[in-house]
Amino acid sequence: MQDAFGAPIATGSTLYKIRVWLKPGVAASDLTFFAQMQALSVSYFALATVPGSAMSTSGGWAEATFSSATPVSIPSDLTFAIYAESTSTSTTLLVDEISVIYAANPYLDTILYGSYVNNPEAFDGVTGKFGPAKDTRKVMDLGIVRDTLYLLTQDPSGRLHGVINNGVTEPAGWGVDEIGANCGAVSSFCTVHSQADDASTGGGEEWFAWASASGARIFGGDQPFKISQEIQPDWQSINPAAWKTVWALNDPDDRSLYFGLPVGISTTPNRIYYMSYRQLETAYQIAISAPVHTSFSGRLIATDNTRKWCPWNLAMSGAARLYRQAGGDLAKAFFGSAPHGNIYTMNAAKLTDDDYGQINPSYTTASFLSHDAEIALQLGSHRKSVQYVMAFVGGVGTLTITIFCDSLTNPWPLTGIRTLALNPTFDLEWAGGSATAQRFFFRFSTAPIAPSTDNSFSVQKFVAALAKEDHLPVRGAA
Repeated sequence: MQDAFGAPIATGSTLYKIRVWLKPGVAASDLTFFAQMQALSVSYFALATVPGSAMSTSGGWAEATFSSATPVSIPSDLTFAIYAESTSTSTTLLVDEISVIYAANPYLDTILYGSYVNNPEAFDGVTGKFGPAKDTRKVMDLGIVRDTLYLLTQDPSGRLHGVINNGVTEPAGWGVDEIGANCGAVSSFCTVHSQADDASTGGGEEWFAWASASGARIFGGDQPFKISQEIQPDWQSINPAAWKTVWALNDPDDRSLYFGLPVGISTTPNRIYYMSYRQLETAYQIAISAPVHTSFSGRLIATDNTRKWCPWNLAMSGAARLYRQAGGDLAKAFFGSAPHGNIYTMNAAKLTDDDYGQINPSYTTASFLSHDAEIALQLGSHRKSVQYVMAFVGGVGTLTITIFCDSLTNPWPLTGIRTLALNPTFDLEWAGGSATAQRFFFRFSTAPIAPSTDNSFSVQKFVAALAKEDHLPVRGAA
């Protein structure tokens, strides 16, 4: 076993395994594939076998470890051979893509190989190797920002590195510098790139984003900013044992990011976290535009042109941005479902899911009122009552307004129920059920009108009229 220059191919004192693609003509349990290494000069013989039970007539990959390690010194007469035997079945066996790899370390996941500039399918095993010398974690993904290559290693404790192409040497001479620590990628599917490898352009505009163990991050050449602090409790509920299944997708037309996360004990993504970044142009704008800001006086202020998160309770194993047909003028986001084995795309006009059935939308407001609003409206800081509710709401089905008093686990027993119009011309009104509390949360939800399962709503304006509770302004109980 020598190469074209007479150098030994094998390494001494090394246990190897074979990886091969096999396709038998018929299913045969008595069929066996053999890979053999032999050197008569040192009485060396090693065998790797794949039984017929591990083969499929549709073809598939198989692996087998050789029975012993190679000699300390590789003899010149070491040979490698493959053959197959069957005790009773007459069949053919298609053999393809044979690889002999190290059994103890079958892959080099901390090293990258760069091809030649004018020969992208050719790699040099010496001058083509590069990677982060001081980072022993697995390289998970790559991204390009303004013609600079960046790489992410595996979280937890993963890092972001920048590659310095000196323009002179092969990749082995390039520098790899650390840019950020504790910000690696959790999977090989969780990065959206700034430059896509096809015309669907599913990446960002000279930035890329990814899922790390501590949160969603974005990088545009500055720092790997965290962009999910506002949903940190949700992010911490990701199952660490299923980190490698996390996926991400960016839709630059809709200006949305999607993260498929395995929440709780789920071993596959069972929830999509959708983030809108409309009217935010750069990675830096997305990074600094948290939904709530602190003013100079210390007050919390919520503004409109910010990133916004929303969880979707959909079990989707993956997503991609694709054209449905050649020559299409718009790529769409498609999602793949593990439970049903189907591919989905979003349709705003479809109000019942094809496989999951009835949709149950709801929206819950922030608490009414803030202390600043209490002072401005002269309502005081004690108990208040809801006097009236008005909302401009359009949709399909029946709308229910539920008031939660002081806590999201304490609904007021009286609710406001109204039939929705798709194109309303006036506000819906409700007396508020005389709900009484220190603060209120208002939840809007819809239900279909039988026998249809379609329902939806859109809230454009909401007004709640509150008054001091004169009878019992203080509850008076411990």
